[in-house]
Amino acid sequence: MAAHRHPCYVGGVEAKAQSTLPRLVFFLHLRQDREVLFPLIEASVESGRIVEVWVRRGLHAQDPQLTDRVRRLGITPKVLSWWRLRTGLFLNWRLGDALITASESTAPPHRLSYHLTCAAKRRGVRTFTLQHGLENVGLTYFDSEYPPGSVEFASDRILIWGPLGGLHPSVGDKTREKCVSVGVPKKYSVLVSEVPQSKQTRVAIFENLHWSRYDSHYTASFERDLLAVIAHYPEIEFVLKGHPSSQWVRAFAKKLSGTTNVHCVDAEAANRDFSGAAVLLHAAAAVITTPSTVALDAAFLDRPVAVATYDLDLDFYKPLPLLRNEADWHVFLAEAHVSEFHRRAERFRETHTVGLVSPPNLIARIDQLSG
Repeated sequence: MAAHRHPCYVGGVEAKAQSTLPRLVFFLHLRQDREVLFPLIEASVESGRIVEVWVRRGLHAQDPQLTDRVRRLGITPKVLSWWRLRTGLFLNWRLGDALITASESTAPPHRLSYHLTCAAKRRGVRTFTLQHGLENVGLTYFDSEYPPGSVEFASDRILIWGPLGGLHPSVGDKTREKCVSVGVPKKYSVLVSEVPQSKQTRVAIFENLHWSRYDSHYTASFERDLLAVIAHYPEIEFVLKGHPSSQWVRAFAKKLSGTTNVHCVDAEAANRDFSGAAVLLHAAAAVITTPSTVALDAAFLDRPVAVATYDLDLDFYKPLPLLRNEADWHVFLAEAHVSEFHRRAERFRETHTVGLVSPPNLIARIDQLSG
């Protein structure tokens, strides 16, 4: 199996000390996993750790840059079939390894990671999973599709962003006892040269309308009000970015024929300026999003951010501005520059997290929990 040692730790006391630490195995299942796992992978490599990266077969085809990025770290990623990940067979587990997943649970989107985690535990491997989103099913969120008691986690430890008291009241004792409050392991910094400049005020619009919580009324309302403000504010540059699992932006772009103040990131193959969410957030003066983790990302970057809620009961997102109609969109866009909106973003961030955690510190915490 491919392993990596940082050259400055070869030989001597440092190498001996590193060899006593668990081998770290990172599993990338979904495209969005890289956002939370890559900072940890990079920190592990830089510290001289023995690191392996396992990738679900098919993901490397969906995201060709992913495996290239792993190779640039000096690691040959192991591309594994669904069957091997599902059974955990022939994976050369070692007693004392630590398996780190971006998200695992019995919820269907994350069930493959769940089965891999179960297989790892049978071989004596310590297992960790991360809170991967602000509204994380089974931790901070339940609904009719995933009612309380329907979601379980196999990992020994679940590393969460906020205080233990911030877990949903319906989280069971079994899950609650696994949770460790560590902070948000994201890196929001980007190079100044990566941020496209504009002479216009730039507003970023994010969506994740593939989620089952959004019915046709919500989607129609969101589209209607977005089209209205695009037409009303020709002096604003709107940049629309979709969730990796959503095709909405591509379809919506067809309704924008002749519109010159909009960029649809996922619909324009040649438009790579805003391929990363962090770059777009840095470039934006204000942010509007459907309910999602983007609201928290914007708050960490001190961007005024509003959440389109309409008829949904989303007090979870207070004290951020909640947009329920077109008039609310106009108020936010007209007043987003005032300091009150920055203070709201700060209070939102402080409510749901214990702050950011640096990747090296989180790896050290995993080592501590592995002992």
